[in-house]
Amino acid sequence: MWSSHLWGTFACHAALLCGIAASLRTVKIAGIFDERSPLQTQKVFQYAVQNINEGRSGSALPGTTLVPRTIRDFRADLFLGPKIICDLAEEGTAAVFGSQREVSTAFVASLANVTNLPYLISRWKTSTKDSSMEINLHPDHQATSRALFDLIRYFNWTSFALIYDDAGSLARASTLLDGTNKLKPDIFKLDRSDIESTLRDVQSTGTSFIVIDCPGPVAGEVLKVAKEMDMITFYYHYILSTWDIHLMDVIEYSATFVNITSFQLVDMEDPRLMKLSAGLKGEKGPTFNQRLDISVSLSVPDNSSYARIE
Repeated sequence: MWSSHLWGTFACHAALLCGIAASLRTVKIAGIFDERSPLQTQKVFQYAVQNINEGRSGSALPGTTLVPRTIRDFRADLFLGPKIICDLAEEGTAAVFGSQREVSTAFVASLANVTNLPYLISRWKTSTKDSSMEINLHPDHQATSRALFDLIRYFNWTSFALIYDDAGSLARASTLLDGTNKLKPDIFKLDRSDIESTLRDVQSTGTSFIVIDCPGPVAGEVLKVAKEMDMITFYYHYILSTWDIHLMDVIEYSATFVNITSFQLVDMEDPRLMKLSAGLKGEKGPTFNQRLDISVSLSVPDNSSYARIE
């Protein structure tokens, strides 16, 4: 079962520039990528700019061209970092996009706030202390928590096991842990070095309803170990909180009749995502896994939303 449809986009938030661009022919924007930024993230920025510039008809910025500047290997350096952001502001840059690392994101957000540069990010964060110039394309953790709660109520679960990975996981599951909602979860901290031990503890409760609140790759490993322990059968029902289930090979479990439920935020069959995926595969070779994770997918432009924002 998949619940779907929300999706935040690079272009719809780029429409914030429309007031700035109303009397201009070009609008300067910048993409900041740290040393750990994957190729996908940089390519989606380039693709987004190209797609907006080529799809000018019906755009929220008619007659305007985006002029991108890409900054690679950015580091949260106390000297170079402020200089880069200040230079962007002095050059008349209208907005900054990136980066993905938590440290770099906080650093750039602080500088962007001081220089009044709109800063757009797509990484997951739990902090509610937002810069006045920062926009996050990723779903809010409270909305995710509520979605998990609604799904569990839909299935009429009252007791279940919750496997969490870190403090961020608990933030996403906060509504489930509210003592006033009559849910009674057994909570287990995942031991990544000994997943079998964690699952053995879950087995001891006798429950067949399990919420796995872990990143996609980690959740995939949990399911693999669960299969080895005969916990992937029709008796079990799993809810995964990851938005990246499309990166997991869940088809291999279809013959077991296990129930696996997750959320889907973007349509991975969208032509724009497929075009970007194909382009990445062409550059990296036929063995490259071209499927995009959620932070990259959220940044692919949607010109129709872009126009509506105006």
